[in-house]
Amino acid sequence: MSALADGTEVRLTPRQAEFLALFAAGKTRRQIASTCFVSPWTVRDVLLDAQERLNAESMRQTVVKALALGILVPRRNGNVDLG
Repeated sequence: MSALADGTEVRLTPRQAEFLALFAAGKTRRQIASTCFVSPWTVRDVLLDAQERLNAESMRQTVVKALALGILVPRRNGNVDLG
């Protein structure tokens, strides 16, 4: 579990973290949907919920906050892993 600057604890679901890691690695919503066998609308909804939980204004800010909180961990090759 991680905490935002205001002390609010944040926990993403495994699905939210998985989709966010794929998004951070440069995958489009359609590519994530194809990889995970769900609809692009499901990907959109899951990513938007993660964005809301992290109190972010954009998906880019969502990724930055997830990295800062250790939810996502950068790798040397430019991709990310789950923390």
